[in-house]
Amino acid sequence: MLAAVKRSRDTERNRTERELTAMAYDTADPDPERRFRWLLPPLACAVLLAVAAGAAIAQEGQQAQQLDPAAAATTEEVEAKLQPEQLDSLVAPIALYPDPLLAQVLVASTYPLELIQLEQWMDKNPGLEGEALAAEVAKQPWDPSVQSMAAVPEVVTRLADDIQWTAELGNAFLAQQEDVMDAVQRMRQKAKTNGALESNEQQKVETKVVEEKTVIVVEAADPEVIYVPSYSPTVVYGPPPVYYPYPPIYYPPYPPGAAFVSFSFGVMWGAAWGGSCCGCGWGGNDIDINIDNNFNRVNNIQGGDRVNAGGGKWQHDPQHRGGAPYADRATASPPSTAARRAATA
Repeated sequence: MLAAVKRSRDTERNRTERELTAMAYDTADPDPERRFRWLLPPLACAVLLAVAAGAAIAQEGQQAQQLDPAAAATTEEVEAKLQPEQLDSLVAPIALYPDPLLAQVLVASTYPLELIQLEQWMDKNPGLEGEALAAEVAKQPWDPSVQSMAAVPEVVTRLADDIQWTAELGNAFLAQQEDVMDAVQRMRQKAKTNGALESNEQQKVETKVVEEKTVIVVEAADPEVIYVPSYSPTVVYGPPPVYYPYPPIYYPPYPPGAAFVSFSFGVMWGAAWGGSCCGCGWGGNDIDINIDNNFNRVNNIQGGDRVNAGGGKWQHDPQHRGGAPYADRATASPPSTAARRAATA
């Protein structure tokens, strides 16, 4: 029965994703705001269906535990957590992003509805660029991580077009933040071993020891300019794990003789944006808030998910989750950075 429920969940998820895509880009109505209003209910329903299926699986597991009490202590934890191979495949499309952009994507993915809103808003305001774009997006009631994404529209398109993957990435990051960041490091090591991750005109790649951890750090060659890498996971990492294929999203074609990774045109995100919203704290596998980011300063948030005094560690803000349900109760209230560190000390 457990296997049947899982198959039903996967089938329903695929069907609702196709319906969402059709609704989100229905060309019969050119008004992005109306398209977004149509999108909200089915998107929430899609996540609810996934949560309901998960509840059915949990109920099945509880019945099994009654028959086998010895398994009761570990079944729930095993069911809830994604395996390292699953996480490796999940982060594959973004693991080679420069650290500031990677951190921003991970945080923004926990607010999937606001990412959809951002894409619809940008479709409605195609003429805005640079400082004008930054000034107008600052007026929108979104999380600073989502506001900051407006500087890299091609990444916004990827996250919004493949909203099912984005939501799964966000839920995994909320539930297993340290494991997700460890997965990024594993994938970077694979790419580096294959010769697909190295320093060039666009980025600087270094192996560093951060708080006694050896990690691969990827930074922009020019801190004022960000380049978005484009690549196929199969080419840069090699074949995926047998049971955990790479996310079924768009990947660039590779003409003969092409480089492992190509880059977008450079995007200036210095003065107008103040850089990314955040960065990677590899020592503790957490996210550091960039207090110089313009949207963090405009929002002047002193608590909750942003701590401005002296820089702080990111914490999820449920107020920006909108109508998108969480995968489970634990994900809705993830532990603080201090609590995570105390638990692993």
